[in-house]
Amino acid sequence: MKTKSPSQSKRPGIQAHSCSRKSGKLLRAATGTAALILVFVLLSEHATAERMNACQLTADTVLRSCRRAAQSDYWLALAKCDNLANPADRERCQRQARADRNDARRTCKEQKDARLAACERLGGAPYDPVINPSNFVIPR
Repeated sequence: MKTKSPSQSKRPGIQAHSCSRKSGKLLRAATGTAALILVFVLLSEHATAERMNACQLTADTVLRSCRRAAQSDYWLALAKCDNLANPADRERCQRQARADRNDARRTCKEQKDARLAACERLGGAPYDPVINPSNFVIPR
């Protein structure tokens, strides 16, 4: 049977255990910190949502969607322009794509303004009516 040298018998298990204990403490501390940050973020978002009304939030979200749709249409139009062999036709196509994008952006803004005007008249509460199918007639 082999005997341990003095350097091997210097309680390595205690050092490894001590290191493991420190890692466990750090992991628990990091987990606790992450949980606190998550709670703070969720509470902040909730508080922000309460300050803004549902109608305003909807108008903002629809505006963002409208702008992204306008940008998507613009890139699609540019791709079609790239396929034109004649440089003058391609340039004319690109100008039209820019004009269409700018018009679409103006329309998005006008729609948001109309939504906000409706919000002022109707209030900011969510529109979530109870739908009772028996209140509707199915044509025969």
